[in-house]
Amino acid sequence: MNQLLPAPSPIKPKYKLLYPQRVPGTKPEASLRWSQYPHEGGIAPAAEDALEAFVKKLESYLVCARTAFNLDQLWKDTRPGGEPESLDEATGKIYTALVCYTAIKENIDPFIHNHAERNEGRKPRIDPIIRSRFNATQREISSQDHASALKSANTSGDWVSSKYF
Repeated sequence: MNQLLPAPSPIKPKYKLLYPQRVPGTKPEASLRWSQYPHEGGIAPAAEDALEAFVKKLESYLVCARTAFNLDQLWKDTRPGGEPESLDEATGKIYTALVCYTAIKENIDPFIHNHAERNEGRKPRIDPIIRSRFNATQREISSQDHASALKSANTSGDWVSSKYF
């Protein structure tokens, strides 16, 4: 008796490997933060070959295939209403505003103040690298700039969650 069996269901990959790539035809030096397409020339062939080999091994190990996309183009095509067309413009100041504001206002300034109170007004020695990271321009980040950056971070984070996960 010949019995028809249902086709086996395709196995849904356990992992989603997102792989940001440049827009085809973009000069590599104009878009360094994204990966090249396989076999596309780049400015650092050895590094790009090593990355491609790593991604292939990762695909094999995770039993999944990469999902290639161009984040800049995806943002441009699907960005939330009222957001700039450029992803760089929409997110460019988030890191500086959030990190510097929090570091300076909630950590460095209170530390300097407390140190001065306990040490006859003397300010602590702060490493020049730390001092240069939090220069006068970064000290001018207002609570409004911080709130705006936080809103932008939440907007772009919600967008990423809705588009990728």
